[in-house]
Amino acid sequence: MAKKKQTAKKAEPKKTAKKAEPKPEAKVEVAMVEVLRFNVKNGERYKMTVPETEVLGHINGDIGLKDIIL
Repeated sequence: MAKKKQTAKKAEPKKTAKKAEPKPEAKVEVAMVEVLRFNVKNGERYKMTVPETEVLGHINGDIGLKDIIL
């Protein structure tokens, strides 16, 4: 019987799926506001810089204690 020649197959590199790199997210600019905030412990107002979304319209329902925007 005649032996069959084995043909050498070239080793192909394995294809791997590339992971999608996350795109850098655009940073959202938060508007900062200077306010005078009331301290309920001592009754004084202090100058603070807070994000515009966190400006207080009242403290415990008392509208007279809201932040004063400078």
